Amino acid sequence: MDVWPNSKQLVLSISIFDHCALVLKTALVDWGTKPFRSLDVWQSDKRLLDFVWSKWQSYEVLGGGMFVLK
Repeated sequence: MDVWPNSKQLVLSISIFDHCALVLKTALVDWGTKPFRSLDVWQSDKRLLDFVWSKWQSYEVLGGGMFVLK
């Protein structure tokens, strides 16, 4: 509490795991921007969008949101 005053601990509901996730929230810490990095070689390949689209369309995963994301 000395390092991060005004912080809150939240307990998320159980989804697909046998435990609850904990979240620490604070309004005082600025983590900065979150950079997105990728290799330019992928973006220069003209087949990239068709490849990604076909892969996304080929998967059908049923379940809750966290399960599908995992």
